[in-house]
Amino acid sequence: MSKRFTEISKWNDPWFRKLIPEDKLFWLYICDNCDNAGVWKVDFELAAFHIGGSMDAEKMTRLNKGKERIKMFGDNGFLLIKDFVNFQIGNIYSKCLTNLQKSSFLLIEKYIKNYGLTEEDFKLTGKLPVVYGYKYKGKG
Repeated sequence: MSKRFTEISKWNDPWFRKLIPEDKLFWLYICDNCDNAGVWKVDFELAAFHIGGSMDAEKMTRLNKGKERIKMFGDNGFLLIKDFVNFQIGNIYSKCLTNLQKSSFLLIEKYIKNYGLTEEDFKLTGKLPVVYGYKYKGKG
């Protein structure tokens, strides 16, 4: 089972606070169910089942209110959470990468090559700190 970081201040963020409960659950659902590059294979039926509501592509535009947070691509078969990699994975350009960072980088390369996404789509300019525990330190 994978583990993910969560931004605890999201509950005070005006954007998140103003979402209807169904949209809040959907945001949490896609953050928990995307891959290590922040990409979720769109399955509105399954998402609706898990969150106990209905969801479709039109309703997702509310998640982008005020800032582009998600992007549909691949003929709307995939959804990208734009800040996911920076928040969860950290700087994938460092000299010493963890296995998680390496796998994320490979996924990002795949999406860029196969779907025409860019590094800007993944917002890979930030350099959030990554904790390198003694057993997680990768080889550069």
